[in-house]
Amino acid sequence: MKEKIKAIFKKQGLRVLSVTPLSKGIDKGGGVLNPLYFVKCSNKKEYVFRITKAWWKNKTVNELFVIKLLRETTKIPVPNILFYDVSNPKFEYLCWQKIPGEALQKVFPILKKEQKRRCIDQMIFFLSELQKLRFDKIGSFDLKGNIVQFVDLRKGPYTDYKTYLEAEYKEFLKRIKELRFKKYIPFFKKFLEKELPKLPMSKDFQLTHGDFDMSNMLYHKGKINALLDFEWSSSCIPDSDYNHLYRNVKNKNYVKKSLAKQGIQEPYGFSQRFPLYEMKRLAMSFGAYHTWFSDKKKAKDFIRKKIAELELLKAKYDINK
Repeated sequence: MKEKIKAIFKKQGLRVLSVTPLSKGIDKGGGVLNPLYFVKCSNKKEYVFRITKAWWKNKTVNELFVIKLLRETTKIPVPNILFYDVSNPKFEYLCWQKIPGEALQKVFPILKKEQKRRCIDQMIFFLSELQKLRFDKIGSFDLKGNIVQFVDLRKGPYTDYKTYLEAEYKEFLKRIKELRFKKYIPFFKKFLEKELPKLPMSKDFQLTHGDFDMSNMLYHKGKINALLDFEWSSSCIPDSDYNHLYRNVKNKNYVKKSLAKQGIQEPYGFSQRFPLYEMKRLAMSFGAYHTWFSDKKKAKDFIRKKIAELELLKAKYDINK
């Protein structure tokens, strides 16, 4: 792979000095699904080279369009894509110059109170910028900005949120392969049948990040220096982004205060849809957690916690009432 990367950079007029693979797995700060490399060149610059796995059709194209749109229309700091290739579905890649900073997820716990608040304010500002970009359907994007099938579901686009939510939820249930988790599928299905019809919905579709997590933000010199990884971005209701915000930040009161200060409102019906989102998140974990970790012990610890979460939710939301 290193020689292949060197050859690609050579075509761009860049002489590679070193290629360093970033450790895979969220437990080691690497990409969950995509191989990532740091590339040092003779021009004394360092680059990030990311390969997209072949089975995610349109994933790279979707990210390319979203980053271009954000650079042109918002003040969100995002990578500047220097070169890419989407012609070979078995080897799509993106490259950008490395941006200074550490993952906010890593440094946030040790920041001072005011530094944390500054980061929260920035995160909410990013959400406010995203919500300016409105669309009439739910789906991913092609290079021209047309809304197409969802990258993950390979279905759609959709014109209403309930249909999309049901399709995504059921797709995650299909991906649960381990026997010990299959026993939960009847509960997941009954919960969906009970909760979906009564949920408040909205057709206020906007650009969403899709993985608005501190692990996808770089912190440098007192501020968030970049928002990364737009492969799961879509036109949708931004429930996922707000759920990530609340899961990342313990100081919920300050989040509410910052939202009000910046004139931002949570998505309509967000709190009522939250239980179904939690169930969907757990269903996704049971089907995919083994791809998220390089350390088997950490994977086991993670899924043990998710099982405990589900048991608590089962007790909280009695589907037989």
